[in-house]
Amino acid sequence: MAPLPYGRPTRSTYAVTALADLTAAATAALQAHFLTLVPHTATIVDRLAAYHQLPDTTDPLVLPASATVPVLPPATAPAAPAQPASARAGLTVPANIPRGTQVSVGYTIPPEQVMPKNWVGIFVPNAAVNSGSLHWQYTPDASGTVGLPNSEGLGTGRYQLWLLANDGYTPLAGPYDLTIA
Repeated sequence: MAPLPYGRPTRSTYAVTALADLTAAATAALQAHFLTLVPHTATIVDRLAAYHQLPDTTDPLVLPASATVPVLPPATAPAAPAQPASARAGLTVPANIPRGTQVSVGYTIPPEQVMPKNWVGIFVPNAAVNSGSLHWQYTPDASGTVGLPNSEGLGTGRYQLWLLANDGYTPLAGPYDLTIA
């Protein structure tokens, strides 16, 4: 190492030189190992080298004897992406509504499950879905809001709503709790 122009090298000079050597080694390792994996690695490496004012080198990676290189575990296949929330049917139900008010609910149905006779129904809590609804309305589109006809006459208490498929009793979503106060 060449001495600084104003005197002999100091301990910090050696540390800076060692850091520069380590940075150059890391840059070369990145370039050697990731160039085929990341299309823009060469650009990133060039920018890092320019920023740290490292010399342009095409020499193979040579590490100082004191350097250690961590060994990365083998790559694993990426996990399957989580299914987006929009891929599931669902209802938007008010938690409480005043007695005498029509029950209005929002709904969302994935495109592959949209049928003209999908429907939402109000049921007695914990009753079997095929026991019959108290009030119902078709939900023919992928999403929207429906008011359940004659639901203004429901008494105070707890109810459950279900989103059901194609004029049948196959659940798409539910149960959702509703309280009429």
